[in-house]
Amino acid sequence: MSSPLISICTFCYNRKHLITDLITSVLSQITDECEFIIVDDGSTDGTDTVCQLEGISYFWQENQGRPAARNKCLELAKGDYIIWIGSDDQLAPRILAHYLNKIKNHQPFDVFTGSILVTNHLLQPYERRSVPEWIEQPESLVSGMIFKNWISDGGTLVRRELYSRYGEYDPEFKVCQDYEWFSRVVDKVKIRRTDADMQLWRIHNSGRAADTDLSPYEAEISARLIRRIGLKRACPDVSWDRLPAHLAEAIACLKLGMRFVELTDSWRSRRLFTHALKLANGTELAATAHECLTLALKIEQEGIVKKEVDFSPTDPLEGLS
Repeated sequence: MSSPLISICTFCYNRKHLITDLITSVLSQITDECEFIIVDDGSTDGTDTVCQLEGISYFWQENQGRPAARNKCLELAKGDYIIWIGSDDQLAPRILAHYLNKIKNHQPFDVFTGSILVTNHLLQPYERRSVPEWIEQPESLVSGMIFKNWISDGGTLVRRELYSRYGEYDPEFKVCQDYEWFSRVVDKVKIRRTDADMQLWRIHNSGRAADTDLSPYEAEISARLIRRIGLKRACPDVSWDRLPAHLAEAIACLKLGMRFVELTDSWRSRRLFTHALKLANGTELAATAHECLTLALKIEQEGIVKKEVDFSPTDPLEGLS
């Protein structure tokens, strides 16, 4: 067989009770233009007994964590494009044919993303999350990514060459690897959207959100992105051309500081609000900055402090004069 166009990649750990639904959803629509790779990150529950089937390239490794398992998938993949799909989820029906059609029609894109169906633990859908049209606008997306990961990991089609150009998954991020990776590339690649459903995203009580606090990782991603793109690109809705520069900067700091309040990150929110208060001194905006700073201090006083992570926290204002 010639090299496949699409590599469907899954990594798993102790998913014997869930992964068969995923396997069925992939094998029911896979063609000889696709390959299906499962990297088992050290399962001990017999996951291997349900994965070693015709049509699946199965690889077992000692447990190394999600980033290493993802990067092993990339090492094994031969396709021009990658589709990630969670071991507890399902590919939406006919999505592979939809993507193959897009590729063969030579539509220019690096990342192709669409809607997801949110389901209960029985894979019964109860919500459809569509992709906003502005996701195709790089400047809108890069600022939006500070506040939320707007690109679904599961079901999204990604040109494999991007991982060589911009790097693989960061091993420091035990969770949120997809958010961190997309935050690095969103303003450098061509992203297209579709109204088609990509995946069924199963919500249950044994997923990553059930046992890991994501907010320290999300805060680090937001801070790195702010530092990389600067305040003007981070907050394009601020009237930079009409307001005095120091007031525009203060407003941006207040807006960004609230992102870290949402993530109960007292250090970064205080950093931004203190800077805003300094800039707004002697203006009506100073009262708002003071209120925000009081809120950040309250977070710290109430002991809502983020857990330790494996990396030094990034200062979102680093390098700002």
